[in-house]
Amino acid sequence: MNLKTISEDTYTTLRKKYVFPAIEKTWAKEQNAVLSSMKSREVVLCGDGRCDSPGHCAKYCTYTFIDVESQKVADFKVISCTQVSSSNAMEIRGFKEALKSIEENGVKVSSISTDRHPQIVKEMRASNQEKHHEFDPWHVAKGVLKKMAIAAKRKECVGLGEWIPSIVNHLWWSAQTCEGNAEVLKEKWVSVIHHVTNRHDWPGNKHYHRCAHEPLDELTERTKLWLSPGSEAHKALVRTVKDKRLLKDLDHLTKCIHTTTLEVYHSMYLKYLPKRTYFGYDEMIHASMLAALDHNNNANRQQVSVLLTQLSFLASSSFFVYTVSDKKLRSMLTRYRLSGHKLMMETGRNRKTWLPPERRLCSHCDLNQMETELHFLTECSRCKKN
Repeated sequence: MNLKTISEDTYTTLRKKYVFPAIEKTWAKEQNAVLSSMKSREVVLCGDGRCDSPGHCAKYCTYTFIDVESQKVADFKVISCTQVSSSNAMEIRGFKEALKSIEENGVKVSSISTDRHPQIVKEMRASNQEKHHEFDPWHVAKGVLKKMAIAAKRKECVGLGEWIPSIVNHLWWSAQTCEGNAEVLKEKWVSVIHHVTNRHDWPGNKHYHRCAHEPLDELTERTKLWLSPGSEAHKALVRTVKDKRLLKDLDHLTKCIHTTTLEVYHSMYLKYLPKRTYFGYDEMIHASMLAALDHNNNANRQQVSVLLTQLSFLASSSFFVYTVSDKKLRSMLTRYRLSGHKLMMETGRNRKTWLPPERRLCSHCDLNQMETELHFLTECSRCKKN
């Protein structure tokens, strides 16, 4: 196409001298503001790691902590596989370094919600006993769903598959309504093995003795058939519900701190660092800063209203309801540009950048902040000073 552009060396030089420092300054200012707002209270964090490529051959792992109350990124660490013994050890290394960095800034962390990573579970049990460790209910529910989906494929377990969505919803409901009591949570969860057989009250429990729903109308047409007690489908359900590891993990679901915001952040993160493209360490660091700034700049957006008073929701194919937020803000881009212009002014570059006459203003004139930052040139259009 015969288009003229800068060379790769020039691009690399400009990025290193101006783009990266501008991103670093903007992120440092944003992070200080977030951490300062967290110092006056006990903080609940949710954390998760994200590898730079699919599979078990990742070169980098980015571990991110988000403050549950403000829904903003508090800190992140990019770990290279060369810093640890194997790629499987990157996530725990990032967890330790990010948590240490947050606490060194005077933030008191009371609870942390993560996935069920064995190394993180061990680290919390050994070195962070004063903090309450929660598991993300979504990860636990996904494990239950997988086990039941495998069992439902067996010929003798006909009918179990229809109950899987309701059983997963019951796990969420049990975690949300246990009021911090692990014993209540377990009794509510195990009660599902009675409900699916059309038995809605039972003896023996300490806290939960009957289903919380209204009495069922026997004349109402049912979409799911009741399971027969002692059938293979019911036995498979009992094995899954009463699994020892699952019941032990329920102790970490009492506060129902889920990491949905973090999953949304990781989804948006792919726009900056796609997993199918290789990036160097500097690119990983600064693109992660950009992703964190983008997320924080749009955290807690207002829900869209229709006809002034009616809130808008988005229904998926499974008829789950999600809130629809306002359009994303791009005001952060102005801050990046201003930081870049500052660096160019300080280093003597770009002083001959052309501006239209109507925008050539000097510091003697009454300027707003953006005009002041952009003014580094020629004749002023107001006072005619050079």
